[in-house]
This record gives sequence, structure tokens and C-alpha cells, in this order.
Amino acid sequence: MRKQSNKLLYVSNNKFMSEITSKEAFLAMFSFLEKHYDLTKSDDIGALLGSMSLLEDGVTADSAVWEEWQESIKRVKLKEVNAQVALKQNS
Repeated sequence: MRKQSNKLLYVSNNKFMSEITSKEAFLAMFSFLEKHYDLTKSDDIGALLGSMSLLEDGVTADSAVWEEWQESIKRVKLKEVNAQVALKQNS
């Protein structure tokens, strides 16, 4: 069985700085998506949540999800993620 890493991340909440593990960050995203699913009943979000769900041994139902999560963290740490809105003007 593969073991999931618990490397520390830093998250700012405008008031304080706290450390969370990559697993805690994963669970925060799961919670965020779960709320979105509850509001929209989106099949796509539901399928993603199913893949992200943790089995009894603590690993994700879809083994690729955890590796993709770790890759996402790596891209953020390398400053390769840009979440800024980029509006295009019609010519």
C-alpha cells in the first residue's frame, strides 16, 4: 500500500498564519466541493467526490487522485498557478 504524505503547507486567513498538512488541505477541498455538490447536485462534482473519498485504509478511492493532488501542491509551490481572472475584450 502507498502511504500519503503529510508535508506542511502554510495558509493565510488574513488574521493569522497556521500550518496544515497536505491531507488537511485535501479534506478542506473535499468539504468545499461537497458544499458545491449539495447546492448544485452536479454529476461531475459528485463523481469527483467519489474518486476523492477516503477508504478505510486512508487512501483515496481513485489512486491517481492523491498523486494529482500532490502535483497540484507542487505547481502552487513553484508559482505555476495563476487564478487571476483574465477578461478578454471583443474587438
